[in-house]
Amino acid sequence: TMMLLVSLQTNLPHSHTRTREAQDTHAHPPRPHRKRPTQRATPTMSKINIERPECYMDLYDEYRQAMEERLPWDAGFKKPTTPASLRGKIRRFLETYNVTSTSFQRVIGVNPGSFNTFMTGKYKDPWAACGNCTYDSAEYFFHFEKKAGKNSFSAKFKASQAGANVVVGAGAGLVAGAGGPGAGASAAAPLAAAAPKLRLPDVTSVVLDDEENVFLTPKEVRAEISELKRRYKFSNGDFAVACGVAKGAQPGAPIGRFLAATGDFGGEQMDVYRPAAQFIEKMRVFEERPKSKKRKDLEADSEGRPGKKVFLGLNPSTKYLVMAGTYMTKDSLGRNVHGHPGW
Repeated sequence: TMMLLVSLQTNLPHSHTRTREAQDTHAHPPRPHRKRPTQRATPTMSKINIERPECYMDLYDEYRQAMEERLPWDAGFKKPTTPASLRGKIRRFLETYNVTSTSFQRVIGVNPGSFNTFMTGKYKDPWAACGNCTYDSAEYFFHFEKKAGKNSFSAKFKASQAGANVVVGAGAGLVAGAGGPGAGASAAAPLAAAAPKLRLPDVTSVVLDDEENVFLTPKEVRAEISELKRRYKFSNGDFAVACGVAKGAQPGAPIGRFLAATGDFGGEQMDVYRPAAQFIEKMRVFEERPKSKKRKDLEADSEGRPGKKVFLGLNPSTKYLVMAGTYMTKDSLGRNVHGHPGW
């Protein structure tokens, strides 16, 4: 009897539920399916490309002086920026203003290999990242941001409409928008009307006052090549031909290896270094650009040296036989020189 009662108690609710479901279906026919209104997709802001303004290097001498004040043996010691802190500043700038990493690299004058190596931070010694050219180049970028006032990138971004891609005049250095919300015809027109880049000119007929000396470090030559690529259209192979160093089936390969080198003197021993530096100097004469202050100071300094040999500084990667207590410091021209507490 008990087994029968349990069976009835178990089956009754299910039977009762099925009956109610049938009644509800009969009493209330199913409602017709209503199509949900489609939601408009929120437009995503496109990345913005920045360009180097004409006044970008105007504060470089001031920057070098500020770097000298950070030397730990000076009385006015200032703690240098750590590579990790500098990476954070770069990321915040790119994220805050939605700037492309590629255009940022072009502005500071470094190649993607050096930039990515620096940003990943995979160094056994964290301070070894200071030898990467990205460190010094990015440091100067933020020095420019701090001192340039209304000409700084951040100031021009803040002056523009929030979230809009705008073009702030030729050579102003800001914003070649990649399209997106707020990028109307006024922003697109200057880009469409921009003149196409020219090919590298033939400068073989240009005669230099000094054919022997080189006035640019390998790092400075790389920065000048990056600047040329901003104004002219050419490949590494084209540049090798222009410098007279094109060889083999891949003439641009040596130029690529030179551009991938890092540090002030990375690539110093490569065969392309001196021809590239001389080509840069010929381009300066061809374009009728004046000599920089540093260039004039190097010429004046070389007058008192044996054979009037230009001294560009010591290579931090080279070992030198020195007295105990000797350290490496910067002179008034920003060159690496040896210093001693008693000097």
